[in-house]
Amino acid sequence: MDMFVKRSDKFNVEVYVWEDADGEIQATQDKSQVPDRVEEVETVKFVFRRPNYQDSNSIAHSAKIKRAIDGETDADIIEFQDTVLRTLLIDWDLKDKEGQSVPTRIVHINNLQPAIARAAVAGCLQKISIF
Repeated sequence: MDMFVKRSDKFNVEVYVWEDADGEIQATQDKSQVPDRVEEVETVKFVFRRPNYQDSNSIAHSAKIKRAIDGETDADIIEFQDTVLRTLLIDWDLKDKEGQSVPTRIVHINNLQPAIARAAVAGCLQKISIF
């Protein structure tokens, strides 16, 4: 058993993306949540690295997570999700409309559809523990 996290420790999250009847982008990391009536679903693979102790502290501090005496936690969930994505995301297989690979850069993360980014983070958090 290795007690240390290596930078090479990574895992994949698949996000399923579709347009709803109103033309809005919808996404989920849970394939069973894709409505049966949807004809076209794109799958995007996100690659995350496992967090180490420093990462978990950084994520918790930036999201201002506090534990009260009664065990309840208080957090800025939007900041938490954003920090998880920006700290742990390594790569993705996103392509532009012309089929060209889109590099994993801050400018592209900033321009992701919110539903896709949040689904990727949700899938990430299902596979790791920050605390």
